[in-house]
Amino acid sequence: MIHRALFATGLTVFAGAAFAEVDYSLRTGASYTDNVFREPDSSKRDSSTLFAGLTLDGSRPVGRLRYDLTADLAAYKYLSVDVNQSVQGRANLRGVYDFIPESFSWNAGLGYDQYRDDITRPLAPGNLDTVVNLSTGPTLRLHLSDRTSANLDGHYMRTTYKRRDYDSETLGGRATVMRQAGARVSVGVGVSTDEISYISDGGGGSNGYDRSEAFIKADVKGARTDIGTEVGYSKLKNELIKDDGLVLRAHLRRKLTPALTGYINATREYGASDEFVGGFRGTVVDIQDDTPVTAGARLNKNIDAGLDYRRSRSGFGISWSRRQEDGRISGAPERTYNEMGANISRQITARLHGALTGGLMHEKFSNLPSSADENFIGASLDWTFGRALGLGMRLEHRNRDGVTGAGNYSEFNGSLYLSYHGK
Repeated sequence: MIHRALFATGLTVFAGAAFAEVDYSLRTGASYTDNVFREPDSSKRDSSTLFAGLTLDGSRPVGRLRYDLTADLAAYKYLSVDVNQSVQGRANLRGVYDFIPESFSWNAGLGYDQYRDDITRPLAPGNLDTVVNLSTGPTLRLHLSDRTSANLDGHYMRTTYKRRDYDSETLGGRATVMRQAGARVSVGVGVSTDEISYISDGGGGSNGYDRSEAFIKADVKGARTDIGTEVGYSKLKNELIKDDGLVLRAHLRRKLTPALTGYINATREYGASDEFVGGFRGTVVDIQDDTPVTAGARLNKNIDAGLDYRRSRSGFGISWSRRQEDGRISGAPERTYNEMGANISRQITARLHGALTGGLMHEKFSNLPSSADENFIGASLDWTFGRALGLGMRLEHRNRDGVTGAGNYSEFNGSLYLSYHGK
């Protein structure tokens, strides 16, 4: 209970100042789909839908209060079928408040997402498992010299699934010592430890486990380049499992031209609750999801890469992602997920904006004989009236060959809506 109270207090502290820094959009309208549950063509059911939604996008990178907020949430009312699903979408809020600037701060986070309940079928109404992640903890900074400082972090995290027996808690700490090697470069060492436990009896198919790490850390922050790396050794253990190996977390972001930015992110680590971030990693398509095979002990190997080009009236983006989850529980399967996507947008006139989006996904499980392939293509037009009001239209087509026949589907859907944009 004390952890929940501390989280609520931290969230309240930065919520009061958040609205002045956040762009938001309200939308309401109607849509139609010819395959509402994304079932095989022989079982298709169509439905019209009424919906109301909210998007948020904001950050405050400097000051005593700092935060990042991204959300895309909507409530749907299906007119032709009975679906018991309230809010769909994703949201991620992370904030920190400096009680003593440069010395003591408190962190808090809230994540909301949906995963697939049956991982062999596509993400769709009736196959959604809501996941909520809460996190909180302090950070203490010690200035050891003019160029050397130490960070001591404590964290508590709780991940709750609505349907599956994967609920978990993570209690841990992390310490780093960094030295400023130049105006833009810092290097150092660090250690961390986490205790992952399961709240329910099933425990996601595994006993709780401990994870510990020791690593070398380096950061480079230039005018056009941002690089961060952690490389070292990690160990995972409980009464039944002992495993160890390389731990890697790295990111590179480079502004190649004033309009073009490239990025690469890579991780190799044993899983824990703190990896849940609401699904936002800069992907340009919305097929991607990180539905876990198991919430138990697992090794995750992920990589993202992409290019993003933005000018005043036009832009495009391409991305590639690969996820590999290898369960360390006896009999747990390995899941491999690959995705490629692209988008292009254009401000056609001062009040008319258009976009095209497409993507391909391939997913494979080591315990199943076949794999799944999914593709997506979409188009949108948005008209604005005055400074805030708008009218939007979306058309999409999706197709999937699943790992089993129950996972095959094709779908066409379209929507028309009114929107209001503000700050």
